[in-house]
Amino acid sequence: MKNAILFTGLFALLFPQMVFSQAKKTSDQKTKLSNLYLSFGIPISQYGGGSAGIAMLLSNDFGTSISWNIIDKKAKNTPSNYSNCCSSSGKCRGPTDNIYSISLRLIKEFPTLDKNLRYGFEGGPSFIRYIETEFKSIPNNSGLTNPGNYSKTRIEKKTLGLSLKAKLKFPLTNVLGFELAANLNINQIRTFTSIGIHMMLGKVRERI
Repeated sequence: MKNAILFTGLFALLFPQMVFSQAKKTSDQKTKLSNLYLSFGIPISQYGGGSAGIAMLLSNDFGTSISWNIIDKKAKNTPSNYSNCCSSSGKCRGPTDNIYSISLRLIKEFPTLDKNLRYGFEGGPSFIRYIETEFKSIPNNSGLTNPGNYSKTRIEKKTLGLSLKAKLKFPLTNVLGFELAANLNINQIRTFTSIGIHMMLGKVRERI
């Protein structure tokens, strides 16, 4: 835990310097803040989740972001004979693992000929809190294992990971837009992917 905090703190100090050092290389034009906005999103998933973040972009199309994410995934240790309890609507969601992450990423974006469309990539470290569901067979009265019948416990794990993101941005106005993003988080507990839709509020593009 201490190593995770130290690593994240060091990166938080060095990360802005990386961005602004890149900005200084653009000597043929004055570098200024072009975007500063909040984002709120949901993953496209049957299990649910959500995200919130803040992003800053300079006029040289480099920037930085920090995001908080919650995503639910099917429990990775679900037994093959686990008996699902379906809802009255017929949906069988089943047990889940819950993944909480905080990510600090470097941004590089690319403009297009259309002012309402940009694409970009992000990458950086993330701190992950993973809530894992573990299963234990419940024996019947005769002492034999009852197939499909399990008790569940929740185990918390923490680790560091690498967060990568590819995105399409649609800044519809100067202060409002949305984003379609594909995310990959590489870590030692469970590498996972997600696709999400995000709303952007703030300074999302320069005035046209």
